[in-house]
Amino acid sequence: MVSRLSCSSDDSLLVASSFKSVWNSSLYYESYWKAYVFVINVATSQLRPVTSLGLLGFIIDSVSMKLLLPEDNLEKIVSMEPVSILPQRRFLPLER
Repeated sequence: MVSRLSCSSDDSLLVASSFKSVWNSSLYYESYWKAYVFVINVATSQLRPVTSLGLLGFIIDSVSMKLLLPEDNLEKIVSMEPVSILPQRRFLPLER
């Protein structure tokens, strides 16, 4: 089971083996953050535990224990032009 809470500046992912554990953790952290004046964005939060959840562009499936990439994201990645992530090296001529 997984649950997601979106606070004003961060996302949290709660994972546990049972509905009850995730539900209790969700209630605890919700009250904890509210006590420190964090605003929980209810519109983007998944407050009830679920077995599949989208997070950061991936799908987390707690039943099959897989982290999946949605088909549309995969198509975007495959269609991208190759880009070097290594810094360009420039050599200065040696002075004698």
